[in-house]
Amino acid sequence: DKLTPLNGSLTGNEVSQFTNGAIDLDGTFHGQSSLGEFTYTYHAQLDPIHMTAVQSGQLSFANGDTANVEGFGLSVSSGLTDDASALANVTEVLHFTSGTGRFANGLGSLVVQRTQSIASENYDSTLATFGSFQGYCMAGRGNGPRRPGNSVAGRARG
Repeated sequence: DKLTPLNGSLTGNEVSQFTNGAIDLDGTFHGQSSLGEFTYTYHAQLDPIHMTAVQSGQLSFANGDTANVEGFGLSVSSGLTDDASALANVTEVLHFTSGTGRFANGLGSLVVQRTQSIASENYDSTLATFGSFQGYCMAGRGNGPRRPGNSVAGRARG
């Protein structure tokens, strides 16, 4: 196993729904990274008062490798645009918890910085987002230790 830089860009959509005093967010992003193409799907719960969120998700790479992550984020409004919609700057810190292939040892962290459109104050909407990330992982040959029962993708919905 070796320490491997992991950086790249992403774009996608996040669907938000106001439920029981919080905002549930489900996102799907696609992107390019230093380790290849990937899709990132996640579920987060946002506190609308403090604009902080906890999340869990999975990075799925084109070669079949996956990395499960957990983390937290902060959203800060950057003001209104010409068409009266708003933009938010989102920063997320994600930690690898488990995975397959190169990510089987579940070690690594990412910092994601993205810009998100907020079409209105309606919390039940689909939001476009784009950004970049940087971090590292302990990439191996797929024979690292497994952490049974630690799949965040399964816990995100259940």
